[in-house]
Order: sequence, then structure tokens, then C-alpha cells
Amino acid sequence: MQSSVFKRILLASDHAGVEYKAYVMSFLEARLDSFGLDSLIDVGAFNPNIRVDYPDYANFLVRSIKDEETAGILVCARGIGMNIAANRYKHIRAALCSDIRSAFFSRSHSNANVLVLASEADHSKETTNEILKNFLITNFQGGRYQTRLEKLNNFSQDFIDRF
Repeated sequence: MQSSVFKRILLASDHAGVEYKAYVMSFLEARLDSFGLDSLIDVGAFNPNIRVDYPDYANFLVRSIKDEETAGILVCARGIGMNIAANRYKHIRAALCSDIRSAFFSRSHSNANVLVLASEADHSKETTNEILKNFLITNFQGGRYQTRLEKLNNFSQDFIDRF
């Protein structure tokens, strides 16, 4: 198996994603060495029976990503809330992926550093495994895709305020 482009993975979920996140964590823990990962860090939530707000966990996770060797995985029921929350940060490129192809292109074209998963997704655990593998091992292609990312990074508040 190819090594991950990341060394550290942070994981977080709301209450609706706790059990799915536990599955993701166990899949990755069993493959730490084969992916070349140094660490997995679960930052919560931990109890599916205690309702929590997804923005709190998305905020904590994305603020903990300090370098290009660290990626995040966020989980909530449909993934939409976590994706919206994570993408409010300039240094984050979160991608809600429900299939293998979107996981591949989120990395190769958009250099995503946060994978968002839906605990209520209608796919198998094997598909989840392939989404994880594709997200972790796919390199960013750069080139014209780098130019596009630079445009995103250069959006200014002045530009946004005009609309």
C-alpha cells in the first residue's frame, strides 16, 4: 500500500458521527504503518447519546491543523454541516466525499486537507475504506490546480463585500 501524504490525522465528529468515526479510526489504526502515519488523534465527540453541536468540533479540529503534514477527518450525519463549518477557515480545504472518485479529485485537484464523511451515507464499509485510502495516498497535482488554489487564497473581504 502507498504511504499517506500526511503524517498526522485528526478526527472529530458530532454525536451523530461517533460510531462511524470509531469505524474510521479502527480502519486507520490497523494500517498506521502501511499508510506511514505517525499518529491518529480523536478530538471528540465521544458519546453518541449526548447531543453536541458540530461547529464546535469542526472549529477545534481545523484550528489544530498547523502544517501540511496534518489532515483532518470530520463526521456528522450528512457531512454538510461539518463541511460548511470547516471551509470557513482560509487554510482549510474540506471536501465532503461520498465516493472514491470525489476523494481522489479532492486531493489531486483541490489539495483538500480535511475529509468530511457522512455517517448516514448510503454505501458500504468497503467504499468507506477506499474513500479513506484515496484521500490519504493521492498527491496534489499542482500546475493549473495550484493557480486555482491561489485564486481562492487571494479572495479578499473587499471583493466579497462588493456582492
